[in-house]
Amino acid sequence: QMPQRLSPLSFDGMDAWSTAPLNGIYTLADFKLVVMISDNPDSARTWIEQVQPKLQDTPLIAVVSAQAEPILKPYSGGENAQIQGMVGGIIDGAAYEQITGKPKLAREYWDALNYALITAIGIILVGGIVNGASIFIKNKKTGGTK
Repeated sequence: QMPQRLSPLSFDGMDAWSTAPLNGIYTLADFKLVVMISDNPDSARTWIEQVQPKLQDTPLIAVVSAQAEPILKPYSGGENAQIQGMVGGIIDGAAYEQITGKPKLAREYWDALNYALITAIGIILVGGIVNGASIFIKNKKTGGTK
């Protein structure tokens, strides 16, 4: 409820709350927007359930992992949504970057994931072909099938 008590000093040891942009901020509700970033659905849910009611009219948006998204989905959407926006995982990150017209990091991860999947599929196919061929050759040498 009082962020000044939680972190009174900036990284350089100065009073963080007496200079812009934090001067005039006394409670969480004084912020214009709160962005929650988490890969842990339990800690994200705690933030939503414990912190969001203290925000009053301040919107809360979430950037979460793909694993946390399904658990947090019920908190977004609808009239009584506790999260006003959510980006979950690489797919949503890439879509957000596409919407903003600044594709970069999520797109690179998405491409790397696709290349890794294609490579894994190729390795599985080659392994299957080699295994099938070795069984065929072995059966041909023994003169029959078992």
